[in-house]
Amino acid sequence: MITSNEDIKKKRGNGTLCRGIRIKLKEGTQPQWKNYDGKKVLATSVDDIDHMLCEHWKSEKEGEAPVQFKLKPETDSVVISLPVHGRNVSVGGIKITQFGVNSNIATTGHKLQGMSKDNIVVTSWNYRFKNWIYVVLSRVRTLKGLHLLQKLPLSQDFSVDTRLLREEERLALLEEKLMLRRKEWD
Repeated sequence: MITSNEDIKKKRGNGTLCRGIRIKLKEGTQPQWKNYDGKKVLATSVDDIDHMLCEHWKSEKEGEAPVQFKLKPETDSVVISLPVHGRNVSVGGIKITQFGVNSNIATTGHKLQGMSKDNIVVTSWNYRFKNWIYVVLSRVRTLKGLHLLQKLPLSQDFSVDTRLLREEERLALLEEKLMLRRKEWD
């Protein structure tokens, strides 16, 4: 998922789903074997990468090839706040180079809104927002694809928020008024 808004004209902005196809290294560089947590991994530094080839995720009509695009690493300046002897000290002038993407192996309910998935694993629940459980559960197409790592507490209030019902009524009345006006204009 792309996390920046640098190419809106080409329909690539924050929240755009894409799939990484391959990494193109800069001329004269090659990956190195590294040991991470006891596992041998072929790795490279972001400084050695020219671009990542990506494609829009399911953005094209059926039968058409997905649109591919190059995503370049981005360098930003950051300020880090560190606790030193009981107080926070800010250290600036630090540069970080990274790709403006989030791996979407795991995601939040916010990012899933408007999507349908064959499988969803819910690891935890957030009850701060009324009807949030419905939003999360309604993303999965079938009950077979729903996997809960925490039970839903039956004592939880799942009733619809009355403010939401009032807002829906207000919008329905507004729509009705606008449609009547439109008939008058026609």
